[in-house]
Amino acid sequence: GVPVHLADGGGRADPRDDPVRQVRPEIVAHRDSLGNRSPVNRVAVDGAAGDVDIMQFCTVSLLKGTPVRDAHRRVIDIVKSKNGLVIFDPNLRFPLWPNREELKETCLEFLEYADIIKISDEELEFITGTADEEKAADFLFEQGVKVFIYTMGKDGAKLFTPKFRVFGKGFKVKAVDT
Repeated sequence: GVPVHLADGGGRADPRDDPVRQVRPEIVAHRDSLGNRSPVNRVAVDGAAGDVDIMQFCTVSLLKGTPVRDAHRRVIDIVKSKNGLVIFDPNLRFPLWPNREELKETCLEFLEYADIIKISDEELEFITGTADEEKAADFLFEQGVKVFIYTMGKDGAKLFTPKFRVFGKGFKVKAVDT
């Protein structure tokens, strides 16, 4: 693990001066734990995925060079081989990634596996290169996505397919935890 300690004055700090560590050390500890370089046990992954025909994943588990990423790719392959459903909810967590470019590359790389993608209004432009949801939908369909769910917080959500669009009106809720 990575050493995280209390700095003078009680705040958390790290000897390597990672700015993320000073703000959210628990995120960095998770990020660093995913960096374990042990190889994926294909027998264990295949056994665990034996009856799986739906896979939902996010970018939190897709850090490059990690066994977790390799295991995700293997389970996706198994699900696809069964004509199963693959759902990608990028759930962008920038502090977990070394840089934004690597995160964007990973999003684009894994688009080709997604049957359904859920992207929030805060993620749309980063992933698709446009803030225009119609152009974003066209881009996603060109990548092989079949259904695009666009969430807009209190303003509702839209579901896009190549043939139709549906809008669901939003409503206000009291956030308890995010």
